[in-house]
Amino acid sequence: MATGTLQERLGADLGDRFTVEREIARGGMAVVYLARDRKHDRQVAVKLLDPMLGIGVLADRFHREIALLARLQHPHILPLLDSGAAAGSLYYVMPFVPGLSLRQRLDREGPLPVRDALRIAEQVADALAYAHAEGIVHRDVKPENVLLPGYHGREDQSVSGWHAVVCDFGIARLTGRDTLGGATTGATREHFVIGTPSYMAPEQASGARDVDPRADIYALGVVLHEMLSGSLPASREAFARARGAWPRRLRRELAALLARALAPDPARRFASAPELKAALESCTAHVAPPRAGASWRRRTAAGAAVAALGIATWLGVRAWIGRADATLDDETYVVLPFANADGAAPQPVTGDQSELQLADALARWRGVRVVPPERVSDARLRHGATRLLLDDAVSIARSLGAGRLAWGEVRGMGDSVYVAATLYRVRGRGAPVELHRHHVSVARDLRDVGDKFAVLADSLLVGSGATRLGTAGAVGTRSLPAWEAYDRGHRALAVWDLAAARREFRTAAELDPDYAQAQYWLAQTSTWSDEPADSVRPAAARAAALASRLAPRDASLARALSALADGRYVQACQAYNALVRADSTDFTAWYGLGECLSRDTLVVRVPRSPTSYAFRGSYRAALDAYRRALELVPAVQLAFRGAAFGRLERVLLTRPSVFREGTLEDGQRYAAYPSLDHDTLAFAAQPRAAVERSGLPASAPAALQRNRERLREIAQQWVSALPRSAAAHEALARAYEGTGQLSTSAGPSALSAVRDARRLATSAPERLRLGALEVQLALKLGDFERAGALADSLLRAPADDAESARYVAALAGLTGRATLAATAYRRAPNTSAFVAPGRGRVTPPEVLAEPARALLMYSAVGAPSDSILSLVRQIDAGVESWGVAEERIALRQALLAIPLRNAFPTTGLGPVAAPGDGTNLTRRMQRALALHDIGTARRLLSERRAMRRGRMRPTDDAMDGVFLEASALVAMGDSAGAARDLDQVLGALTALTAPLVDEPMLTPMLPRAMALRAELGAAAHDTVTAARWARAVVSLWSHADAALAPVVARQRALSRGRTLP
Repeated sequence: MATGTLQERLGADLGDRFTVEREIARGGMAVVYLARDRKHDRQVAVKLLDPMLGIGVLADRFHREIALLARLQHPHILPLLDSGAAAGSLYYVMPFVPGLSLRQRLDREGPLPVRDALRIAEQVADALAYAHAEGIVHRDVKPENVLLPGYHGREDQSVSGWHAVVCDFGIARLTGRDTLGGATTGATREHFVIGTPSYMAPEQASGARDVDPRADIYALGVVLHEMLSGSLPASREAFARARGAWPRRLRRELAALLARALAPDPARRFASAPELKAALESCTAHVAPPRAGASWRRRTAAGAAVAALGIATWLGVRAWIGRADATLDDETYVVLPFANADGAAPQPVTGDQSELQLADALARWRGVRVVPPERVSDARLRHGATRLLLDDAVSIARSLGAGRLAWGEVRGMGDSVYVAATLYRVRGRGAPVELHRHHVSVARDLRDVGDKFAVLADSLLVGSGATRLGTAGAVGTRSLPAWEAYDRGHRALAVWDLAAARREFRTAAELDPDYAQAQYWLAQTSTWSDEPADSVRPAAARAAALASRLAPRDASLARALSALADGRYVQACQAYNALVRADSTDFTAWYGLGECLSRDTLVVRVPRSPTSYAFRGSYRAALDAYRRALELVPAVQLAFRGAAFGRLERVLLTRPSVFREGTLEDGQRYAAYPSLDHDTLAFAAQPRAAVERSGLPASAPAALQRNRERLREIAQQWVSALPRSAAAHEALARAYEGTGQLSTSAGPSALSAVRDARRLATSAPERLRLGALEVQLALKLGDFERAGALADSLLRAPADDAESARYVAALAGLTGRATLAATAYRRAPNTSAFVAPGRGRVTPPEVLAEPARALLMYSAVGAPSDSILSLVRQIDAGVESWGVAEERIALRQALLAIPLRNAFPTTGLGPVAAPGDGTNLTRRMQRALALHDIGTARRLLSERRAMRRGRMRPTDDAMDGVFLEASALVAMGDSAGAARDLDQVLGALTALTAPLVDEPMLTPMLPRAMALRAELGAAAHDTVTAARWARAVVSLWSHADAALAPVVARQRALSRGRTLP
């Protein structure tokens, strides 16, 4: 029989691995001893189960369950390190965590501050959510099983170093019915109830077999109640007293949270731990940050000690989790936003500003590669944590491949701001590098901010603050307003709000034209926003001229941007290629490489090309560069708010009506359609006229389909990286639309993706845009009733902003609301609609552009005639008083040619002639029809069709062309030909490649084409066809303007099968 005390017997059995030092805790089911791990020279806690508990636990089951528990790796779960049998019982080993337990804190301090109670509950809920997802219910959540590493007393309550860790998953797992959907076997467990009665859910206390995660939710509710009131839920008086101290705006929400968590019926509780955590976070948002009290001076004086203790605490929990990642690069540094130690951010140097300043200062060292801020912002968004703990920071650094992490805190101190930073070695599981922690005090007027951050960077890297980096330092300006604007720009950029970022960087650059960083970021965000080169060039040139004041990477990027804006594409591509070679994870360099390659449309002689000519800018290389950039930073699509897909679609050339254009050095115009050359995408350039005559190459359809599939792959990657992003799901919907996957009974489709996007949309403009996309899909699927009803609902509460105006105009035009469409389109700047042949895009004065936009919508709807004619006269008179004669010709053509063309079936030629009518085939054909010259009209129509032959299918033509040609055929007396042409498009809407709802001027043409087809069916006594398309018109125009009432009445009659004269 074994002799000696239990500790002696345990020490004897474990002596080869652990030195048992002393007993540190004892409970009803186990004794805990402090021991030293001989092999790793570390303190551990050995928990020895009561021998009676081991009777019913078979050794093989014990080791199997311990193996499962050992896989739990979460920052708020105390991990298991080892297990076995010793001293006649079973044991397992955990890290020893210095600090108080929640029970000890409650016993010492009583009720906790609301912020601390919510913080602990959130972290416990996070741990439970992870365990539940792994199939494990804790079953014994209580204050004794919640540790607070790093917390040693009330004076620590506003220090960010402590956090909550849940322990003792082991006893619940090994001694009861514990797994989700599982039960312990054996008669000895039949009525064995695991847990602490005061914290047990009713179903758990009754010994029910089917205890699920909601039992842990109940127990956490009890713990939260005790943290807030100092008592268990049975004490109503204590709860009422505690509630009186809560913030008034929080009382109802927090009381409701507790009532739901503590519901006796599991079905009435929170359904899951993530749901409870979300409710806790909502409450936390209503709690003001803790105010700095008298104890802050003590904390400041002991700052280094507190930091070291926080680091040691973290090591005790985290050192056991995960394996070192061999892919981490020790020369790559990532800087994360600093914590605002006293809650409110000290001004003017906040935690976010400290991140940017330190990153800039570190980047000035050779041999130091700093992760660009756009990749850091992307990683933070994808990680999801709103308040970072050290585990979160290390996880983000690992995801970025950084071997070094710089992170710290800021605190206001009188006339200065105290900034402390620590450099961590991520490869060593987040261990600090020799505790390189340094601090500086920055004057609130920022007179020394650049120099101080340079010193801080130097100190972190070499352990000394001796070196300096110039008088301006990393801040780059002496203008406080310019610095504040620059900081606002980076805050906007962190959430990919490019418009706001560009606006703030422009302000900073205007306030201080020599502010190199502001000029560079203005040029960079303007390029990302697809601004014209003329808009980018001044800032890019200034940034390049000031490159010596920038970090080396930014200086190279500034020179590349300047070359790109100047059209010096070879130099730009060389610069971007050099950056990519230096760092293959540089998003900005990859994206810039895609831009310079895709913009370089110079055509050069290439003997190996089938035509002996090719584009100098490699299309395939551009595509590969874009794809690499989007793989590195998927969140960039948030910046484009749905336009990223459109930009890629333009680069990929997915529509058969579009080809790549370029010029020889002498200006001769060349072009090429995409084709396949031995299974590789290629563009064989030839004179544009020859391309138009020859049409699509035989391999073009396969090349276009491949491009569409690539778009789909990219969109799928976005959704995988950002599953909660509406913009990502929108891109996927458009990609599925391009590949023809509109709707399927099972599996993904454009319709399912856009509905996912609509559920995730967070703003009115986004919801409107996505709703319009679903309308477009419904139209293509032939569900006209759904399309009309959805359009009507979207128009009842439209988004009132310029971005949404064109979608309002498109939906209003589709549903026959011409006046609403015209009113909305007046507010939708769209100068691309104003184009004059030979002059390109024309930008008219707003006094003419506004009525011209209204005219575009009235003429697209085809009603009312008096509004169309009145606006034509108004614009014609306005043009007459504008500029010189040559400008008036181009302006009149840009503003009137399209409206007069589209209105012709309703108004005839109109009261004025737009210059250029002689060069536009459709207008020439309409003029011939007005003069009853049918022969000339037929010849011109044949010429127009010959231009499309071989390169466009009927479903590739825009809807205005389809309708206007059919109307012309009717006027020529060829009703059968008109019906045939309309059937080729209306009968194959699913294959339509031209835009519908995305282009307001084209949308109203669809119901006009349907109405014409219904009339043609009636004239041919084809009542079935007439009724089919008349029903579609009625579904869309049921709430149309009064001007369309006669058309709607006639269509309604045709929809019922009636024959009309």
